[in-house]
Amino acid sequence: MRLLETMRAEGGEVGLLPRHLARLAASAEAFGIPLDVQSVRDRVASAIGTGVEGVRLTVGRSGDAAVTTWPLDDAPFRTVWIDPEPFEDAGTWRCTHKTTDRDHYRRRFDRARAHGADEALLVDLHGEVVEGTRTSVWIRDGDRLWTPHLAAGGLPGVMRAHLLATRTDTGEDALRPDDLRAADAIYLSNALRGWMPVRLVE
Repeated sequence: MRLLETMRAEGGEVGLLPRHLARLAASAEAFGIPLDVQSVRDRVASAIGTGVEGVRLTVGRSGDAAVTTWPLDDAPFRTVWIDPEPFEDAGTWRCTHKTTDRDHYRRRFDRARAHGADEALLVDLHGEVVEGTRTSVWIRDGDRLWTPHLAAGGLPGVMRAHLLATRTDTGEDALRPDDLRAADAIYLSNALRGWMPVRLVE
């Protein structure tokens, strides 16, 4: 298991890098992993080019960092499916920290693809929407945007945090599947793809 950050680089810079590094440092502290944040920052800077790239940063138990990049195509998610199986991992370290241990997400992502959707939305044992397998989820209700509160047990997404901090029309609340069905619009967000309007597939 390694700590993981998935980022977007454009024009030789990683967007939201301070937020990525802050989340990485918090997870490193939680797992007792020694982390030299400046060394990680320098490694990322030396790995990225000037185009639009995806950046995968991992950190191992000893604090060793590895960075890979790839050309990023324009392929946002367009449809979502609500996985009917209760998400038992909500609130565990597998969800509250981003790591390479992601089989619990991959299984549900694959099920969504089999149902003709681009992304799966996960619902906890109490019937609350938690997150997507690779995204945070938002609904528009009138002039407000709502995302599930972190008490539901999801990942503290970097783009999610950025939007909550910079947009006055955003907030957190307990959301249930019927809230998504009744919403004026549904959106997904992550640091790699940004803001994505999507349609619910039943």
